[in-house]
Amino acid sequence: MSESSDLSAEKIRALAEAAGLSLEQGREAAISPILTAWLADAHELNRKMSARKHWAIGPLTVFTHPRK
Repeated sequence: MSESSDLSAEKIRALAEAAGLSLEQGREAAISPILTAWLADAHELNRKMSARKHWAIGPLTVFTHPRK
């Protein structure tokens, strides 16, 4: 999705299906404004983190293995 404003009901339904989420009929209208805002912020973060000065920065995520 290049433009977050292009979120049709079909695209929202496809995203929900791809994520394995059930979506009641007609809920696309309620989800669209929230998803549009999230995507706009995600695109801005992507633009910002793509700047050369941020190339060496990564998320601080620690993965652990459960021990028995």
